[in-house]
Amino acid sequence: MKCTKCGVELPENAAFCHVCGTAQHDDNQSVKCIEMLLKKKTGFGFSKQGRLDCERWIGEFGFQEVQEGVLISIQQYMAFDQDGAPIKSAVEEVFNKIGGICANRRRQAECPYERDMQKFLAYSDRKWHFTAWQKSNYKADLFWIFRALNQYTDCDDLTEGLFLSLKKAETYEKKEFCNEIHTLASTPR
Repeated sequence: MKCTKCGVELPENAAFCHVCGTAQHDDNQSVKCIEMLLKKKTGFGFSKQGRLDCERWIGEFGFQEVQEGVLISIQQYMAFDQDGAPIKSAVEEVFNKIGGICANRRRQAECPYERDMQKFLAYSDRKWHFTAWQKSNYKADLFWIFRALNQYTDCDDLTEGLFLSLKKAETYEKKEFCNEIHTLASTPR
């Protein structure tokens, strides 16, 4: 038997991984556990398709990640009527967001600079109103800059400095700033 998260070999029927601490569940037990959590918090269980989706998510992201995705989704999207009963459309929204939340959390773990890059791009776009073509080129340049910045331990300071430079660039014209970003992105590492 292997750990569902780190892949280390475990004794048969182990409840937890002795290396990473992840609870070990078979798919059916994992789906039931997630469904119990969802039912406890929302009052609704899975449909047949919901079970299949949950199995797929557990296979793709792991039990703990899906469990966290459920809790985040409930916290962000759950709504109740005046009597305190869950609103069915809100429960559907909660369920529909779980996979995306898990995918976003994985992407954030794999590419920690992605959120900063999106924030930088959004701020720049609001400031200068990029065309689709400009936005695409600018985003490509930003991707390389933030990817390079992420290789340094003081990445947060550099990212914040870059963002502050943008905010202070009131005198820059859009073309000047984009050219500066492109030059920075094109500089050999």
